[in-house]
Amino acid sequence: MEQRIILETDRLFLREMNMDDLDALYKVLADKDIMQHYPYGFDEERVRSWIDRNMNRYRENGFGLWAVCLRDTEEMIGDCGLTLQNIEGQMLPEIGYHIRADQQRKGYAKETATAVRDWAFANTDYPALYSYCKYTNVGSYKTAEAIGMHLEKEYPDPDNKITRVSVIYRNDNMVTHIGTQTIETERLILRRFEYSDIDSMIRNWIADEKTQWDYGEPCYPTPESVRELFDTKYIASYSKDNYYRWAVIEKGSGECIGQIAFFTVDTANRHAEIEYVIGPAFQGKGYATEMTRAVIAFGFDRINLHRIEIDCRTENTASQRVIEKCGLKYEGVFRDFFWRKDHYEGRQVFSILKQEWTQSQNTIW
Repeated sequence: MEQRIILETDRLFLREMNMDDLDALYKVLADKDIMQHYPYGFDEERVRSWIDRNMNRYRENGFGLWAVCLRDTEEMIGDCGLTLQNIEGQMLPEIGYHIRADQQRKGYAKETATAVRDWAFANTDYPALYSYCKYTNVGSYKTAEAIGMHLEKEYPDPDNKITRVSVIYRNDNMVTHIGTQTIETERLILRRFEYSDIDSMIRNWIADEKTQWDYGEPCYPTPESVRELFDTKYIASYSKDNYYRWAVIEKGSGECIGQIAFFTVDTANRHAEIEYVIGPAFQGKGYATEMTRAVIAFGFDRINLHRIEIDCRTENTASQRVIEKCGLKYEGVFRDFFWRKDHYEGRQVFSILKQEWTQSQNTIW
C-alpha cells in the first residue's frame, strides 16, 4: 500500500497509517504501561478501529494521528499527529503522541511533537494548539512543556478525575518552520531550485571563479557537478521544514541569476544568518537588496525569527552597502578572520531584530 509521508525530522518521518500497521500499532496501544492513563484498554479490534478513525480524519480534516517511523529502518514505533478533541465542551486541535516502550527516553516524543506543532501552525489557521491528559500522566505533560506549551487549566473529568490542559499560541516565542516557500518581489521570484535551472546557473554565476571565490564556495562548471550538488545538498534538503534556500529568478528573462539562503538557523534562540550571491552581469541593479529584504520579511513574518544576521568581509564594500540598505546594524568585526590567498580580512557582523524591522518598514522600503 502506498505510504504518504507528511513530514520528516532528523531521525524520524511521519506518514499516514493504514491497516498494514495493525501489528506495529498493537505493540504500542495494547501496552498497559503506555496506556495506563487511558480510560480503557486496547484489543486488536480497538486498534483496528483506531487506524480506521485516523484514515477517516485524513480524508475529512487533512490531518490525524500519523505513523511515527525511524528514518534508518522505516520501522513504525508509534503515532503522533493532530486531531480535534472535545476539551471541556470545545472541539480543539490537540497534539497527541504514543511511542513504543523500547523506544522511549530517546527524545522521540519531543522530536515528533515539535514537528507536528510546526506543521500545524504552517498548514492550518488554528490560533492555538493543545495537549490534554490525566493529571497523573507526568510524561505527557512534560513533553508538552518541552515543545513550548504551558498549563492552561485543570478541570474535573469523570474519566480522568482531573484533566490537565496545556496550550501553545501561534504568536508565542517559537519558530514555526515551514521550509523554502516561493517569494515574489517586483522584479524577482525566489523559489526552490529545479533541475531546469542548471544551464542558467552555469551561465550566470556558479561556474564563475571570482564570483564563487567571493561567495566562499567552489565552482561548479558542468551540468553533472551542479546536479550532484542538487542531489546531495540543495534539492535533497527541501524535505526538511527547517531548510531555507532559494533560487533567484529574474522575472523578465526567467534566468537563475543567483541564490539566497538562511544557511544557519538556530531554532532555540530564533536566530538565522543570511548568505547570498548574484551573478556579475546582474550586480549593481538593486537585486541583492530586493531579494535580501524579501527574505528578511519572510524570516520575521512567516517563521517568527527574533534576530537575523548577515556577515561580510571587511573589503566587501558592495555587500556592506546592501546590508545597510536593508536596515541591519553594525555589531563589530572578527579581526583577521578570513585568509584570502596572501592576506587576512576581517569578518564584519550586522544584525536586525524583529521589533526593529517592524518599526522601520515604512522607512526602509
